[in-house]
Amino acid sequence: MEPERIGPYRLERKLGTGGMGVVYAAWDERLDRRVALKQIRPEVAGDLLRQRFRREARAVAQLDHPAIVRIYDLLETAAGDWLVLQYVEGPTLAQRLREGPLPPERVAALAVDVLGALEAAHSAGLLHRDLKAENVVLAPSGHALVLDFGLAKLYAPEPGVPPGETAPGTLGTAGVLGTYRAMSPEQANGLALDPRSDLFSLGVLLYEAATGISPFQAATPIATLARVCTHLQTPVRELVPEILEPLSALIDSLLEKDAARRPRSAGEALARIESGSGAVAASPDTGQTVSFTPFRASHPLPPAAAPASDPGRPVSATPYRGLRLHRLPLVTSLALLATLGGFLAWRLRLPSSPSPPPRGPLYVAVARPEIGLGAGREDVALAAAALQAASLRALTSLEGVAALPPGAPEPGEPAPTVQRLARLLAADEVLTATLDCQARQCQAVLRRQRGSDGRLLAIQTFDVPLDDLRLLDTATATYLKLGYHGFKVRLEAPRLQVRPEDYERFLHVQRTWEEERPSDLEPLFAELSRIRTGSPLFLDAYVLEARLAGRRFFDTRDPGDLDRSLGLIAQARVLAPGDPLPLSVLVGVALPAGRLSEAQDALSELDRLLPGDVWTLNRRALLSEQKGDRRQALQLLRAAAERRPSAKFLMDLANLEMRLGEIPAARGTLEDLLRRLPGHPGGETLLAQLELGFGSPARAAELYARLVRRRPGFAELSNLGVAQLLLGRYAESAASFRQAAVLAPKNASVVLNLADAEALRGRRTEAETLYRRVLERVAQDPAPGFWQALSIKAQAQAHLGRAPEAAASMQLAVVAAPDNPELAFEASLVYAVIGDAASARASADRALASGFDRRWYSLPWFDLLRKDPAFRKLIETRGTAGR
Repeated sequence: MEPERIGPYRLERKLGTGGMGVVYAAWDERLDRRVALKQIRPEVAGDLLRQRFRREARAVAQLDHPAIVRIYDLLETAAGDWLVLQYVEGPTLAQRLREGPLPPERVAALAVDVLGALEAAHSAGLLHRDLKAENVVLAPSGHALVLDFGLAKLYAPEPGVPPGETAPGTLGTAGVLGTYRAMSPEQANGLALDPRSDLFSLGVLLYEAATGISPFQAATPIATLARVCTHLQTPVRELVPEILEPLSALIDSLLEKDAARRPRSAGEALARIESGSGAVAASPDTGQTVSFTPFRASHPLPPAAAPASDPGRPVSATPYRGLRLHRLPLVTSLALLATLGGFLAWRLRLPSSPSPPPRGPLYVAVARPEIGLGAGREDVALAAAALQAASLRALTSLEGVAALPPGAPEPGEPAPTVQRLARLLAADEVLTATLDCQARQCQAVLRRQRGSDGRLLAIQTFDVPLDDLRLLDTATATYLKLGYHGFKVRLEAPRLQVRPEDYERFLHVQRTWEEERPSDLEPLFAELSRIRTGSPLFLDAYVLEARLAGRRFFDTRDPGDLDRSLGLIAQARVLAPGDPLPLSVLVGVALPAGRLSEAQDALSELDRLLPGDVWTLNRRALLSEQKGDRRQALQLLRAAAERRPSAKFLMDLANLEMRLGEIPAARGTLEDLLRRLPGHPGGETLLAQLELGFGSPARAAELYARLVRRRPGFAELSNLGVAQLLLGRYAESAASFRQAAVLAPKNASVVLNLADAEALRGRRTEAETLYRRVLERVAQDPAPGFWQALSIKAQAQAHLGRAPEAAASMQLAVVAAPDNPELAFEASLVYAVIGDAASARASADRALASGFDRRWYSLPWFDLLRKDPAFRKLIETRGTAGR
């Protein structure tokens, strides 16, 4: 039964029903006036919503503007809460538009009235959030009044008002608040709102008033929301030529997808109408321009602030002003995902016209996705891995874009911020992602952020099911390719061709490698082989297995691993001949293997696919060093580090500077690296190496001990042993080398170090066995002509008493690397052991002149040489200069 009376108000008739309640015409018996009563339905008004509604109703009641329907009273009854409103005779705009669009001059007058109302509300800190034709009434006076602030929200609450009671644009689990066709893209996606959201809704209202059609209305709510976020409307003037250009342009500016491109406030939009160029309509009778006197707020609204950023994210939320959306068709995957019940929308602000890619590739670091809802679930972790893999694959497929994976995080270290990741990889941009998952479905958010300051350039939101990760790949690729407008898709870009079960298994393997780094790779190899058998066209499986085989070859120097890696790369290149990824892996495997012609050919092909790529320049430097042209390599590395001062490029440069004896330059490079990236493990490792070779062995031992505690890797353990050896702590040194040998049992260098430690401990028999094992390892090395392999061979031969062979091997090594100070020291050691004092002095002279610490010559192998007065003088003079 409908009530007949509410307090002093006698109900006369029902005026309408809305989402929040029912509206009645009523008579105020105390003041003898007609009012409107709106009942807030109890079923939609929970305690929290009622409290907020009452607070906001009180705020609306303070508004005193002739274009806003007044609130007279708020009644609380057992039947629910009631608002007592000003009664306005006249149809709503929606009712009037059933007869057809408004004349152009009426549209302009409507804009002036509603903008005045919004200016007043926004000045009081209120957003309407549901501005639409149904909520504007056309009074007999000819003016328009805005009603129904039922969804009004305080966007700048008074001190003490609890923030964040409900996320903007949502009612808890009740869904998106507002009217789909009229809400702004940011409201549709549940983002923080400011006055520019109401201006977008006003743009929809004016478009409907001028043309008689809605710019975004579609057959279903999901399709409507998608059009709100993606569809660029036809300009009003193309549909209604009588509308003057300023008004048409104003409506288009109100409907910008990017809030930053809309007028900053209702006052600014009003100023455009009232300015000298603001003749926004022509009289149909006289053809003369007409102007309007607006209802104005008593307090002007200051420029709207940018949406507040999430303080937990290292990103500025100030929108990028140089991007906007284009009219683009929705893709098939969008419709498919919508049928699965997901709300899909993308909010990329794209250039108004395709702009040429920058000189050289655009470097985009792809951060590891963050997991919100669903953290700790294995299926969600797998979906996050799929999201990152899809992002890398999609970006790699674009001409002029270079995608940079973040690499494995250091143990115990948090994920890097946007700015640190950009500095780490010298990236122009960072693609960050978050994933929130319910039982069967996830919402993915991709953010394109500027690397220098984390500023948000674009954002995309879409829903995907958890039971088909290939669909996640398809959706991610679609959105990213649309987002990087202006970058063409390479014709040779491979498609994801893999069975669902094989894709999940692959993601498990990839996660195991990245998160655990197991020393035994055979289980991973076996699983990848099964995946390739089941999905023989799946490129990623070939590439990952080739990487792993190449990595193991680097540690073990096992020819079988090298053959396996190169064979898989060859198959990957057949599957994707124009993809740069297999070529990059090929260069990384061929260089340490001494396969220089293959590396050269791969670099030439990379130059064609990624012209101007600084990573190719870096690899060319490494190739030049392998060929013996270290000065050319130094020039190339400095050019690469100057263009892109990434951690890797700076470390490569410092390493080469150390090998060339340019110690002050190497220190400067490492200081630059650690200034950019404080605490960087690789930089600290290289600094410890510099101390070991050219500074304080005690300091080096301290640094390496700290690094070993953080991550007991092969290089850290091996170099810790060398520092301990130099300090005369031979037993500790042997223990460190044995731990390193467990991690790389076939590495000849670590076996040589262990043999040296045992020899200095006086365990001659054990040492000789190890020296012979060194020669066996070198003989099995696929690159026996590399200077390091030749030097290792010469040292083992010298300790075994094979003086002529040792001298011959060392001469070959010196020819291969004539300017290397490390090799100069090793040569002096070999000549001292075999008793060639003159050659030992000459080699020591070169090493000390390059900055080698003279304490290296305190090792027992130089005892006889130190008795030579000329050698002692050399140590004193050159050692001081070197220090």
